[in-house]
Amino acid sequence: MAVVAVACERDAADADEPTSVSKAPQEQSSTPEPVAAGKTAESAPRDDEAHARDAEKEKTMPEREPRPSAIDECPGVVGRGLVTAIERELRDDAVVPDDVTVTNRYGVVTLSGKVPSVLAEQRALRLAETVRGVKVVMDDLELEAREPGKTVDDPTLLQDVKQALLQDPTADSWKIDIDVKDGRVTLRGAVDSWVEAQHAEWVAMSVRGVRSVDSQLTVKPPAPRVDSEVLQDVQARLRWDALVDDSLIDVFVDDGEVRLVGTVGSAAERRRARGDGWVTGVVDVDASDLQIEPCLEAVHRDPARSGPTGEEITRAIVLAMALEPTVASHRVEPQVIGGLVTLTGTVDNANARATAERIAAHTVGVSKVDNRIEVRPSKPVDDQVLATRIDQALLRNPVTEAYEIDVTVNGGHAVLSGQVDDYAEFGEATYVASGIEGVVAVDNRLSVVDPEAFVYDPYVVPFHPYLWPGRWHGTLATTLADERIADEIRDELFWSPFVDRDEIQVTVENGKAILRGKVDSWAERDAAIENAYEGGAVSVDDQLVVEQSEQ
Repeated sequence: MAVVAVACERDAADADEPTSVSKAPQEQSSTPEPVAAGKTAESAPRDDEAHARDAEKEKTMPEREPRPSAIDECPGVVGRGLVTAIERELRDDAVVPDDVTVTNRYGVVTLSGKVPSVLAEQRALRLAETVRGVKVVMDDLELEAREPGKTVDDPTLLQDVKQALLQDPTADSWKIDIDVKDGRVTLRGAVDSWVEAQHAEWVAMSVRGVRSVDSQLTVKPPAPRVDSEVLQDVQARLRWDALVDDSLIDVFVDDGEVRLVGTVGSAAERRRARGDGWVTGVVDVDASDLQIEPCLEAVHRDPARSGPTGEEITRAIVLAMALEPTVASHRVEPQVIGGLVTLTGTVDNANARATAERIAAHTVGVSKVDNRIEVRPSKPVDDQVLATRIDQALLRNPVTEAYEIDVTVNGGHAVLSGQVDDYAEFGEATYVASGIEGVVAVDNRLSVVDPEAFVYDPYVVPFHPYLWPGRWHGTLATTLADERIADEIRDELFWSPFVDRDEIQVTVENGKAILRGKVDSWAERDAAIENAYEGGAVSVDDQLVVEQSEQ
C-alpha cells in the first residue's frame, strides 16, 4: 500500500491554544540550501545537536498560524488531545516518573520536571517522539538530587564510566578520554563511525550518578569514499529498514555530508532515518528537512516495487551488520528462504548475537529469524570473575542499582535471581548482564512485583538488542469493562504513527484483546500488540495477518 495522507475534517474543539514554546521559531525555506563542500572530520554531531537543528525547522512564529499541513486536517493531534496522549505514554512507562509535565505548541512539545537519571530523561524524550502529531521534543527535564549517602563523587564516577567502557565488548578497544566534573561526563577521542560514538555515549549514560554526557568524540572514517558510493549505501539502508518509509525521502550527498529531504510520519521515524544516514564515510547527516505529517498512515511500501528476493534481503542484512560495531568484526552469515532468515556463525559476546538477530528482524521482507549463532568468547574469563563483573555492572546501572540481584555463572552462562519491581527492570538486568565480555548467555529468573506488560520498542531503546522481541508480563487483572478496554486500545492505535488503525479490528473478551486485520510488517504487528497492552488488556490474542507489501 502506498503512503496516503488522510484528509480528515479538523475538529476545532481539539485545536486548543498551546501553553508554551521554548524559543522563537525560524522561518523555513522551501528550497534546500546547497551543502557546503570541503568538510573535514569533526566532533560527531550528537543527537541533541541534531534535535535543536530539527526544532529550528519545525517551530512556528507565535504571532502566526502554523503553515498548512496534515496536522491541521487530523482531529485531535493539536492541543490537549496530544498532551493527554503523551502523558499517558509516559505514565505507562516504569522508568519515567509520573510527574513529568508536558506542554505543546503546534506539535513542538516540551517536557519538564525531574527525572532520576539520564537514562530516564532519554527514554522520556524518545517516548514522546512516538506519539502521532509530535514534531519535535524540547528537553527541559532536570535530574533530581540523589538521596543522602547515594551521591557518587567525581573520582568514583570516573572509574565507573571507565569500567563500563572497558567491560563492554564493543567499546573496550576504543581509545576514549573521559573527564568528569560535578557529575557531568565529557568523552573525547576518535572513533570510526557515528554509531560507535552513539554507543559510547549510551554506555556512559547507563552509569548511575551521571548527570549529563557531552560527547566530543571525533568521527574519522577508516578510508574516504566517493559520494556516489555513500549515496547508494544510504538509499539501501533506508530502503531496507522496516521501521522507515523511504518512499517519500530523497537523499543528497556532498563531500561526505548527507542531507535527507521529504516526509515522515513521526519524530521517531525521523530520528531512525537520520541514523540510517550514517553509513561508512559520512561526516554529517542533516535530517531537518524531513517534514513530519502526522496524518500519514503507518509505514507502507510502494506497491509498484517488485517483491524482494532472498539475495536482496541477504545483501541488505550484510550491509546493516557491517555498519553495526557490535557485529561488524564477527563472521555472521544470513541465509534467506522466503521471509525466513537463518543466522549462522560465531561471535564473542551475547549482545552481538542478539544484535544480529535484531538487525535481521528489522529488515524489509523478513518474517522470522532463526538465530543459530554460537557465542565463543575470545578470551576465557573465570566464572567467579564474570559473576563479580556482572554484579558490579548491575550496581552501576541507574535502573538496576537498587535491587539485590544474585548472580551465578557456570561456563559463561549467567543466572540472575532475586526480585525487581517491573518488567522494564527485568529486561534491563538481562541487557546489562549480557553486555559483559565473556558472558555466553543469560538466564533471567528474577521475580517481578508489578505484572504490567513491558513491550520492547525499537524506536525508544535502540541500543537494547537483548530486549527484542521482548514482550513480558505477569498475571494481569483488570477492573475495567471490556468495551472500555476496547475503546482505550482504539485510542492507543489512533495516537500511534506506526500502525494503520483503519485496518485493525479490536474486540475484548474478559480482558483479553483480540486483534484482527492486516498489517504490512512485523514491526507494525508488534506496535499494535504494544498498544493493546497499553490500553489495558490482560492478554492479547494476535490474529493479525502480516502481508509484506510487494516492494
